[in-house]
Amino acid sequence: MSNRVVIGSQWGDEGKAKIVDFLTLEADVIVRFQGGANAGHTVKVDDKEFIFHLIPSGIMHEGKVCVIGNGVVFDPKQAILEIKDLANKGISADGRILIAENAHLVLPWHIACDKLKEQKAGKSAIGTTGRGIGPCYSDKVNRHGVRVGDLLNETELRARIEAIAEFRNEEFKKMFGAEAIDPEPVIKEYLEYGQQLKPYICDTVSYLFNSLKQKKRIIFEGAQGTILDVDHGTYPFVTSSNTVAGSAACGSGVGPTAIDQVIGVVKAYTTRVGNGPFPTELPPLPSPALTAGLIPPPIQDTLRVNGGNTELSDEEKSQIGNKLRTIGGEFGATTGRARRCGWFDAPVVRKAAAVNGLTHLAITKLDVLDSFKEILICTHYDCDGKKLDFFPNNLGEVAKCKPVYEKLSGWETSTEKARSWEDLPLNAQTYLNRIAELVGVKIGMISIGAKRDESIIIDMG
Repeated sequence: MSNRVVIGSQWGDEGKAKIVDFLTLEADVIVRFQGGANAGHTVKVDDKEFIFHLIPSGIMHEGKVCVIGNGVVFDPKQAILEIKDLANKGISADGRILIAENAHLVLPWHIACDKLKEQKAGKSAIGTTGRGIGPCYSDKVNRHGVRVGDLLNETELRARIEAIAEFRNEEFKKMFGAEAIDPEPVIKEYLEYGQQLKPYICDTVSYLFNSLKQKKRIIFEGAQGTILDVDHGTYPFVTSSNTVAGSAACGSGVGPTAIDQVIGVVKAYTTRVGNGPFPTELPPLPSPALTAGLIPPPIQDTLRVNGGNTELSDEEKSQIGNKLRTIGGEFGATTGRARRCGWFDAPVVRKAAAVNGLTHLAITKLDVLDSFKEILICTHYDCDGKKLDFFPNNLGEVAKCKPVYEKLSGWETSTEKARSWEDLPLNAQTYLNRIAELVGVKIGMISIGAKRDESIIIDMG
């Protein structure tokens, strides 16, 4: 098996944890390399459900080592809760979780700042999870952060927390009229976290370097999705880190030449949590950001299918979107928010293929489409009469994009028991082949359920 990066290829929530969990059967080490506790991974094994925010989902496999890399912004309280939850479910983390000593810490000021900024923004809010991710990354790049290794050194920890307290509390007072946070209880609390996490904290770069020398097989597990990348996504409606495959090297300390495959996880339709543009959304309801004038309104017209038009009312579009949401259980693992739903958007995944260098697609939630009589695929956009094959960078241009759809017949039968390509209905095969053709990347595997064995391997070579 090669060293693999597993990346979300839409707006996140594609089912990466299920794919990583399955591929971990052939791996030795699983590395989380960016994001923080704003990401929620849900995995079902037998009759148990696991929700991870920080710990790589591969922890459920006995003998596998999970690394939280330096590119992650680390919430020690959340990590301790997850380790305890695993223990309560009969899974020991001892010797199997390694935390980068140079990863940055999420502090109470970061969480408070995140929430206060969203509250103040009102209708123009980004729609963050309120987990302090953006403010923590901001302090990191401003060289004003606190790192995991500081938890083990009271002198370092005290100096850094007192410095950030002075800065953040002044900001709270002037910008938000909020009360200051006393740094002393925070220092005491985080020193205690350090004692609990001490067995896991280490130089993960040297561990990974030695693992590669020993020919161990590594999976790099991404969080969020490509179109939430701070550089390549729908800025400013993005997360605060680089979610693309190139970030795996920087966020783990492993050189890019060690990576052999990049697997793009793609939902068989499209979803998004939070505000920001979403061309194929059903229904295309105005977001708070649009109402506030932060992004131009999209051009509303009929669904354009195969060069013609299909008249659908907003109510009919809404019914389709709600059907996808209900069958797919489309609610965020971190926030519980209902996800916005729409048809498969090829320009989005084409962009993901380009910026990630995808070698394979892993299609998830195909079974959600089992009962649909007709299924649409957005093949490209019409932007002021110009054909666009890639999702644009500029939000003003995105707002002018009219999705152009291709209509395919549904299969209207269950795929639940399919375990090979031949088991899939012919119309499902046609749909999947069309996705691969439009994106220009071969399909490596297909997921037709949340459980580990509800998977079909096509071509992972």
